[in-house]
Amino acid sequence: MAESSPTIQAWIGKSDTLTDTSSSGNVTVTASQIVPASGDTAYAYSTGASGAVLLGVDASVATAEDNGSVTAYIDNGSQLTIAGDISVVASNLTYQDAESSGVTVGGVLGFGDSTAHADAGTSTDAHIGTGVHVSSGSLQVNATGHDGDYAKTKAGSGGLVSGNASEASTDTTRPCRPGSGELNLHGRFPDGQCPAYDRL
Repeated sequence: MAESSPTIQAWIGKSDTLTDTSSSGNVTVTASQIVPASGDTAYAYSTGASGAVLLGVDASVATAEDNGSVTAYIDNGSQLTIAGDISVVASNLTYQDAESSGVTVGGVLGFGDSTAHADAGTSTDAHIGTGVHVSSGSLQVNATGHDGDYAKTKAGSGGLVSGNASEASTDTTRPCRPGSGELNLHGRFPDGQCPAYDRL
């Protein structure tokens, strides 16, 4: 089993005061999880091998999961006076890969022998706390998530294969929330956006 469960946060602290009235004054609060250079956030591979013997229940099982959380926020009671733009952005990009292979020669593969499961249970949250005062050119609060789950199984060969010899499944559950509490706003403030995508 391979599991990735990072907790990633970026924030402006509770009751903080930020002031920048210069024309180039911008504030960006960004928290993100990205797919590493290897191409997989979590990768699991399992194989069951035998020669002329019985392979038992769930002889080859591979599970890859990502349960990470990403949060970007301005905490309660903060005061921001910024000439430029304020952005609060949380993004979550993951890819889970599970591969399982059951191999036998002259033997028997039992029930449920080769199983692969890829699962994404990530959460992505961008928000503004209560009692926040903001004066700026614009304010954007965005939370985006993109999770890819890939599962592949291969049943054994060369002997008797019985029962559910090969099973692959994927599952994605992802809360994704942009939002704000009670705050005083001065400027142009578009609605928060929370697009989400699945790739199976």
